Amino acid sequence: MIFYIILICFLIIHIKFSYDLVQFNPQAKVIQLQSLNPITISQSIQQKSPIIIYNTPLQKSYDFLSISKSNPGYIIQDNHKQVLLQSIIDSNTPAHTYQNKQLSNDIFLTQDLQIISDQFKHNLSFNESISISLMKHFNSLPLSKVTNDLYIFYQVYGNTTFYLINPKHKLDIQNKSNSQIKKWAHKINLSKGLMLVIPPEWYYFFETDNSILGTISCDSYFTYLFNLIR
Repeated sequence: MIFYIILICFLIIHIKFSYDLVQFNPQAKVIQLQSLNPITISQSIQQKSPIIIYNTPLQKSYDFLSISKSNPGYIIQDNHKQVLLQSIIDSNTPAHTYQNKQLSNDIFLTQDLQIISDQFKHNLSFNESISISLMKHFNSLPLSKVTNDLYIFYQVYGNTTFYLINPKHKLDIQNKSNSQIKKWAHKINLSKGLMLVIPPEWYYFFETDNSILGTISCDSYFTYLFNLIR
């Protein structure tokens, strides 16, 4: 009997967290913060608005040249393929590896981004993921949707133009190209050292030329399964 009571309580909590996760703010506007203050961050996240955070330098500087010199002959495992890191860096045409966890760990970027990630985590944080994207020449990401509790892009090097779309425009952007849906988007330009927090349920895509992006994502114990199956 006690087991069933505990199970029912767990399911109720799970449903409550999952329900809260998919709620969004139809009047959301971009919030700009000047520092990485956990209290201010927590209050801002509750508003379910995109957040730009300034003045968050990494302990180490990264660029294509330094990554190349520090990792000669490095083989990237990318979508079940093996790609020479140098071939992406030296490419004369658009090339990329997107959200690569192993590469981020091997060049020690994960350790730097972990310090930032810790400012956002709480007692229920679970399933953290830290990765890196290397993009040479012009790259455009297809429209994507944030499903995690926490989703952060950190501009490690270069510049990236993000287009963020409130979930209230879901039907407006359906089956349209990126160029057609820009009119519903918040346009955000990230330069080196800037961080962008995208709320759950929001849609986004980006355009970039010679950029290095770090990505941090995280769920909670009570939303992990929900995010896993949807």
